[in-house]
This record gives sequence, structure tokens and C-alpha cells, in this order.
Amino acid sequence: MKLKYLLAASVVSLAATTTIATPAFAQETTSTVRGDVVDQSGNPIAGATVVVLHVPSGTRSTQTTDANGGFNAPGLRLGGPFTITVTAEGFETAEQEIGFLAAGQAQRVSVALADMGQTIIVSGARQTSSIKLATGAATVLTARDIEGVANINRDIRNLAARDPLVTLDATNNGAISIAGQNNRFNRFTVDGVAFGDPFGLESGGLVSSRGPVPLDAIGEFSVETAPVDIQQGFFQGGAINTQLRSGGNNFTFLGSAYYQNDDLRGTRARNLTRVGAFDSQVYVAQVTGPIIKDKLFFAVTYERTRDTVPADIDPAQLGITPQDIQLISDTARNTYNFDTLGVANDIVESDDKLVTKLDWNVADGHRLSATYIWNESALLAGQTGVGALNAIGNGNPTFNLLSNNYTQGAKNHFGIIQSNNQWSDSFSTQLRVSYADYVRLQVPVGGNRDFGQFLVCLDPVNPAPPPAGAPQNGSAPAVCSPGQERLQFGPDISRQANELDSQSLAIEFQATLKLNNHTVKFIAERRRQDVRNLFAQRVSGAWLFDSIADYEAQRANELDIAIPLRGGIDTVTAEFQNNSWTFGIMDTIDVTDNLTVVAGMRYDLFDTPDRPFFNEFFLDRFGFANTANLNGRDLFQPRFGVNWKPTDRLQLRGSAGLFGGGNPLVWISNNFSNPGPTLQRVRLRRNANGTFSSPEQGVLGLSNDQLQAIAAQTLNNVTGGTGIPQSLVDAVRQAGFIGSPTNALDPNFNPPSQWRFSGSADYEANLGPLGDGWNLGVDVIYSKVNDALEWTDLRSVQTGTLPDGRPRYNVLTGAAGENTDMLLTNTGFGESWNLVARFNKRWSSGFFLNGSYTFQDVTDQNPGTSSVAFSNYTNTAFTDPNFAAQGIANYQRDHQFRLVAGYDAELFGDNNTRVELFYNVRSGQRYSFTFQDITNGRSSVFGVNGRGARGLLFVPDVSSQTADPRVVYDSAATFAAFQNFVNNSELAAFQGQIAPKNIGRTPWVHKLDLSVRQEVPFVFGGKLELLADVENVLNLIDKDWGTIRQVGFPYTAPVVNVQCLQAVGGAATANAGQPCAQYRFSNFRAPNEATQINGSLWGVRFGVRVRF
Repeated sequence: MKLKYLLAASVVSLAATTTIATPAFAQETTSTVRGDVVDQSGNPIAGATVVVLHVPSGTRSTQTTDANGGFNAPGLRLGGPFTITVTAEGFETAEQEIGFLAAGQAQRVSVALADMGQTIIVSGARQTSSIKLATGAATVLTARDIEGVANINRDIRNLAARDPLVTLDATNNGAISIAGQNNRFNRFTVDGVAFGDPFGLESGGLVSSRGPVPLDAIGEFSVETAPVDIQQGFFQGGAINTQLRSGGNNFTFLGSAYYQNDDLRGTRARNLTRVGAFDSQVYVAQVTGPIIKDKLFFAVTYERTRDTVPADIDPAQLGITPQDIQLISDTARNTYNFDTLGVANDIVESDDKLVTKLDWNVADGHRLSATYIWNESALLAGQTGVGALNAIGNGNPTFNLLSNNYTQGAKNHFGIIQSNNQWSDSFSTQLRVSYADYVRLQVPVGGNRDFGQFLVCLDPVNPAPPPAGAPQNGSAPAVCSPGQERLQFGPDISRQANELDSQSLAIEFQATLKLNNHTVKFIAERRRQDVRNLFAQRVSGAWLFDSIADYEAQRANELDIAIPLRGGIDTVTAEFQNNSWTFGIMDTIDVTDNLTVVAGMRYDLFDTPDRPFFNEFFLDRFGFANTANLNGRDLFQPRFGVNWKPTDRLQLRGSAGLFGGGNPLVWISNNFSNPGPTLQRVRLRRNANGTFSSPEQGVLGLSNDQLQAIAAQTLNNVTGGTGIPQSLVDAVRQAGFIGSPTNALDPNFNPPSQWRFSGSADYEANLGPLGDGWNLGVDVIYSKVNDALEWTDLRSVQTGTLPDGRPRYNVLTGAAGENTDMLLTNTGFGESWNLVARFNKRWSSGFFLNGSYTFQDVTDQNPGTSSVAFSNYTNTAFTDPNFAAQGIANYQRDHQFRLVAGYDAELFGDNNTRVELFYNVRSGQRYSFTFQDITNGRSSVFGVNGRGARGLLFVPDVSSQTADPRVVYDSAATFAAFQNFVNNSELAAFQGQIAPKNIGRTPWVHKLDLSVRQEVPFVFGGKLELLADVENVLNLIDKDWGTIRQVGFPYTAPVVNVQCLQAVGGAATANAGQPCAQYRFSNFRAPNEATQINGSLWGVRFGVRVRF
């Protein structure tokens, strides 16, 4: 007789909507079952045959137990269900279904066989619990889970948001921060292959706006933070892994359509109003099935998205009238022969995805799969954001006309071939070859990159100078009147020369050897990436007109331009390789049936044969060359993990290791794009007395007469970038690159990495009246920076000390002008604590409830918020003006709570009803209190470039106006307002000190999403599913609810202006070369915790899905 024996607590698949942390080695694309076979007395049975069958596809793996009764079946397909059949001479056959397997999840089972003709009575005491072999905190979502997530944008990042350690930043294009780390430090894979942004320009970390894979093509999705698996590398935040669906022996068809329009979107978020019409349509089709039953299968999924969008804000919201726009546009057409294209309206954004996958069961234990993925997307970028609204009354609100916007997107082609082979009962291999072709789109709307960018102040004419002592009124050249609006058109400075493509080839080999209770894995990987990057800012110029009269007269007040020094624009192109080798070994030791230990190491060796263009003047200035690259740099990454299940209800996991690499390639590319000899930046300015000046005059070696002549030719009778006089080009090229801005890599640079230690406990609790099956868990993750990144300007050198004790800088002797030498180097500062408490419960009735709480304490130095070296330098708060401040990280969210509640069952016949609520509440964005030096160019206070508003505020003793001799105030009113603010804010505790970084807190953010799914019968035995997703239900209820309020990027809030006085109570300094004896504070303003449109408005999307 055949005996079905209950295998030890076989893999329990996640409930349909659960989001608890479940372990996985998801860099793997297959699953594993291993264990042992014993007789009734517990003695091992050697030579038993174990057959593991994937029921949907008929794929089988046959194993023979070793002398210790052990077996190992690796390389299994994902999903399930699976059956295990065990036979041995003299024993009854045992067979059992074990449910579903996840990627890389090594499921351990113990099988006890009865003597022929006997029966085993199964009792709870006889059931040996399975043990999942991952060791770090993780969240896994199955295909069923994914279908229940409210996902109005159909964005893969909304899946990641279910992980307790993930924070999505709706104000930054959905950037994903994991465990309080930089959003650019994550790794995103599809079927084990890197599918993240290959260059580092996308804040969300994906290769396209919504990701490269349709949601319906995903079979499993996971987020891991501290995986021990040696195949997990090139990240410091988290690993986001996606496994694709495969076909089986049954044909299936899925078709769906989703719709949203302007009536299904919110319009009010506190004081902000969204304007313009919107329409969004998404269509999905999927077909899977057998080509040859039990042998060859296919799965094809296509998704098409078309959104019609307006401008993000209306010019009228800034006080700009249609007449203003018409006047500027008519003049552009008639005088400059350029079409501004007016205001964006009815712009079509697109996103197309195609995934095809073939799976071939070549023979028992041998499988081959081939995958092709195509994704092409384009959206409108560069629009005027809500930050312009915040400038009303406190700056110059600026609106970007459509020609200043650009099409942003990507074209992606991916191919993957993977071979899994079980050569013997103890030895298996996996070979994977993948290729990726990536082209990034950064195309100005309307083209015409050569025209340049025009910024026009809407002052009709320059006002007369104010009376002595009165506030400035815009009479100075290149200055708009306070509060006056501006219009901007023409290709923006970063799109005038912007082309990027990348081709990547990866070969990955893995071998696994089972040796008694040891499973040893060896990996060897080779990656090659060829990059062509043309990125040159301002090569067609940025022109400034400070009145309409000047604009109409073709009379510019400033030109900021970069001129190629070696010929045409192609000479600026950076072409280089970014290659690496990876080797690793890992031993998974089954110490006992319920204790597993993992130990291994991963070694990454970077191989970059190309070097940046040699800059002899950089070498002369600093004594080392600018040609350093990543070639020969390496990372040795030890890993250790333990997994212990002392009882059927309790499981303990721990891991430790070094995780590194994953820094965006764009930061290395900066050194190839800006080596000095290829590009020179020049600024020409019109003075109040009618003469001209340039901070680069000394660098160019021009006499005053020469400068006046060239500037007059350039700033008068302007026609745009194509009208740059040859005399300017010749003067720049003749002067050469002695003063050109340069980016360089520290010769002693180390790839970034951090140590990470993780501990988790999971307990299945019986809460008495509340029932059994409550899954409770705790995760503790500690990270310590080994090497992080920092940018500093070598052309700025310390020359003294400021009144509050911080260093003061000035330009390096012999290096005049406002250009910089940016060095990418290391810092060892930074650490983080992440604590998670979580629970999950599902009732047989179909109701479910789960939730989590996350605490973060994260410190860093430079947050690395930009793709440009100079921006990474300038967009940071500082104590020392030439380095980023150390302290609380931008990415820290002090507290987060998540709660999921819902119902998933068949209410009407066999038709499923599913309702899910997802509530997420988190602490607000941190920000820094700063003071601002409004000096143009090099700060006369701090002595550095571009950071005038980033100095962490010195907080004087405010007990009286004269209490602190280091600070005076321009008026009693300024002091009174500043005193009141200090005494009623976080600053009160820091009087007499420099305020620490990021001590400011913005309001908490609350978000409630709802998804509703209802099946109904359909023709031919199919099912029709009606769907509705509601995002931000709270804002739907009340315009003041569910909104995001924060200080704008880069999260610094200047509360006063600051000047240096040459003597106590004396005159203000004009430059950093003059002494600074005392600060003078003026123009107090409280931080503007402004409402953000993105992420604050409700939305509803309806859909219909049909399945056969």
C-alpha cells in the first residue's frame, strides 16, 4: 500500500495578502529541497530514491540518498505545488504535497519510512519542523499578494513599500530608501540579473519610470536587507528581487484594462490646487502554456501605458498672465527665431513593456530557460514644480515654458539564458549569461539644443536704484525686483549635450556540492559594461535678461557658457568600460535538524582599463594626477549566518557581513566627463556702470580692453547659442584649460562598503481568546560604515577661522576664478540602527490583519543626492565649509507604522472577493537650520563656491540682543523675530553652538490606500474581475489630510542672512580675503514647511481583468 506521510511542516506559502518578513536568497532564481530519510527508529536510509515533482509543469528532480540518508534537490522551479515521493527497498512509499517554494529558499524536510506492510501513525510530536535557510530580514510577496496591492500607478516600487524597512519618497520620483540608506545604493534584479539603473541617474533606482517588468509577469517579489548569500552583492541599502512567471502544462490567458482621468484625481492639498486635464489608460495581455507538454513552456506578457498630462502648475498660480507669455513668446519668434512652445498641455507620456520567457525541461535534472525583455518609456520632465509657488513673496517665481522641458525616458533590451544542471545526487551547476542594452532619453521638447537657455525677468524695465540704506529693488544688473516673476525657455543647461547609452554582458557560474551535512556553493562571475556618456552643461549657454526691455533689445545681462576646447561637442564624450570579476564560496552546514550555519566570502575585483584625460595643470596644483579610476580596487566581503528553530513555534535568525559596491557609476563618470582639458566654463556679466566683467578674466589672460570688446560682442545683439561670437571661442581655446573645472578620484579611494549585523526572531503565538496562528516577529539591523563617499573642492584652501570657530576658506593661490576641482574621496563616518516589530494573522474566514513598527537612527556625512559632483558638494549642510556635516541622515525616518487589514475569500459561489486597506504613517523629512551668505560666486563669508545657503546655523545666546558678542543684528525687529523662533524651536538647546545637522522635523505623513477586487463568472469558464484602487483615501475625505509638508530639497532652511564684519561693529567684507571679526544677521524668515503636490492628492483607478 502507498502511505502518504505528512512531511515536516512543509513550506507554507504566504497568505494572499500577507506582508510579513519572510526569508529568501532571492538573488537565486531557483528553489531547493533537501533533507534526510530515516526508518521508524530514526536510522538513516541510504540509497532511497527521492523524486521532487513540480506539478504545473511536470518538471522533476530525482535524487538518491547518501550514506547518512541525506538528499539535496537544487535548481527547482519556483512556485508550485510540489510533490515529494520517496521509495526504498523494504519500505512503504511515502508521498506528500509540500506547497510552494520561493526563490533560493532551501526547504528542509525529514521523511520517516515505515517497514513494508506497516503504518506510521502521524502525531504532532512526530512532525519535524522545516527550516528556511535564509538569515537576514526580508519580505516576500507572491503573485497572489501582488495582485491585491493597491497600485494606482502600477509601479513596482509600491510593492517594495510593504517592507517595514522601505521608505518611498513621493516628492523625489518615488525614490526607495531601504534601512535609512541612499536610494541609489539598492540593487534591483529580475530573475537574478541586475535590472537596476546601470548608470545612477534615476532617483528611483530603476531603468525606467515605472520599472521594466509588467506587474502581471511577476511570480515573486522580495526585498532583502542583510542576505548572507554570496550571490547578493553590489548594494548597501537593500536587494530588490523579482522572479518572472513561467508557463506550465495548462494554457492560461489574462487580459486587463485600467483607466483614470481628471475626474478621478484630487485637486486640493491644503493651500495648493492642481490644474489641467489628465487621462491614463493601461492595457495588459498575458498568455502562458505548453509548447510540448511536460517539456517546453512559454509565457508572454505585454503592458501598454499612455498618459496625457498637463503642466504640473499653471503660470497663473505664480502671477504670470497669458499676456506675459504671449509677449515673451512673440519676441522669441520674431526677434530670436525661436518657438517657446508655450505652456505644456496634452503631452502624451508612454511606457511599453514586453516579457517573453521559455522554459525547457531538457532531461531529468537539466533545465534551460531563455528570457527577453523590452521596455521603452518617455515622460515629460523639467516642469515647474511647487517650489516655484513657495517662492511667491520670498524670491522670484519662475515658470519653465515647454521648450525648457524635456522628454525623459529609456529604451531597454535585456536577454537572459540560464542552464540548471543536476549532474549527480551531490553536484549541480548553474550557468547564466545576460545582456543589457540601455539608452537613456534626455531630449529637449522641440529639439534645437543649440539655442541655449533664456531666463527673462518680467520687470518691464530696470527700476531706478533705491535710496541709500533702502532694500535692494532689482536695479542691479542680473537682478530681478523682489517678488517679480520670471519666464524660462529654450533647452535647459543639462540637456544641451546629454546622451547616454550602456551595453552590459554578464556571465555567472555557480556550482553546488553536497558533502554529508555540508552544502558548498562556489561562484565565479564576469561583468563587462561599455559606456558612452556625452554630458556637458551650458555648451549652448545660459542667458539672463533682467527686464523685458533688455530682452526685446537683445541685451543680455549675463552669459554662463562652457566651450569645448578640443573641437566639436563630440570631443567632450566620455567612453569607458566598467568591468568586474566576482568570486565566492559559501558553506551551508546542517548542524542538526533544526540548526543551520552559513559561512562564506565574496570577492569583487574592479577592472576598468580606461582612464580620464590627463590634466597636467591639476597635477601641478596638487601633486597627483586626475587619472585615477577603479581599476584594481577590490572588496573582500565575509558573510556569516545562523538559523535555529528550537521549537515548532520559534525560529531565530542572525547574519553578519560586509556589503559593498553599488555606488552609481555616474559618480565615476564625472571624472571622465570633466577632466579639465575638454571643457572650459566662462561667465560674462554686465556691470551697473555699463562695463563688463568675468570671474575668469585672469584664467583667460585677457586685458581689460580685450574683455570689454569680447563681452560687448557677446552680450549685445544676442541671437542665442548659435550666435556666440568666434572671438569668445578663440579666446577661451587660446587660454587652454589651466583653470578649467576638474573632477577627479582620490588615488587612495576605496569602493564604498558597510558592515551589517542582523538578528530576527519569529514566533507563532497562541493568544487564547484571540486565537492561534499569530505570527510575531522582531528584526534588529545594525550597520557601520566601512567606507562612504565625500566630495571636496581642492581649489578651496583654509585661510582662517570664523567667529563661531569653524574654518574659513579662500581660493588656492594661483587659481583665480569661480571654477572648482572636485575630488571624490572617502569618509569612515556613518552608522544606523533599524528596529522592527511585526505581526501577522489570518483567519479561516478570510479576514487577515498584519502590521509593523520601524524605528530608525541613522547618521551619515554626505548623502550623495545628485548625479553631478559639484551638486553633491553644494547640496549638503556643513560645519566645515569644504566638507559635508556629520549627523542625522536625510534618509532617516524616525518612526514608521504599517497596518494591513482585509478580507480574501469566496463570498458568492466560487467567485473571490478581496478588500485590502494599507495604512502607512511615518515621521516627516528631517532638515537643517542654516544661515545664508547671498554673495554671488565665492562666498565672502565661508570662502567656498556654491554653498552660501548651506552653512549650519550658529545659534547665538538670544537672552538679549547683545548677549553674544559674535553676532550683531541689522535691526531690533530682526533680533526679536529670531529670538522668538530660537526659543520656540529645536534650536533653543544649542545656543552658543553650531546647530547640528538635520535636527529640524517636518510633520508626520499619513497615507491610507484601498484596493477592492470582485470576481464574477465569465464565458467559457473564465473569470471576470472588477477592480478599484484608491490612493490616499484621507485626502479624498479632507483636503488637509494625507498631505506631505516638508522643507524643499536639499532639506536646508536658511533662517537668516549672514555677513562678515571686518571689525566688531565695522563694515561688511566684500570677499573672503578680508578679515571676519563678527557675524551680522539680517532678513529673518521661518522655515517653509511647504505642501508638496506629489504624494498629497487622492486618486482612483478602475480596472477589469479577465482570465481563462
